[in-house]
Amino acid sequence: MPSTRAALYAAQAKKRATLEKPYTLLRVIAKRRRKGVTEYQCVWKDYGVDGMTWEPLEHLGEHKSKVAALDK
Repeated sequence: MPSTRAALYAAQAKKRATLEKPYTLLRVIAKRRRKGVTEYQCVWKDYGVDGMTWEPLEHLGEHKSKVAALDK
């Protein structure tokens, strides 16, 4: 079991990427820049606050319109 929140998020993102069932993005609530990469904090359906993840734009695929709404 990952011991830090960042490790937990990374493990969840990796698990999400390997599953066939797509996750439903409810909304994008924040934006940050880490190590030269812009990441967006995502709230996923059925995962609550503990399931929020930071994702780069290329991981969001068809959800880019929700990112654009945040950037306005």
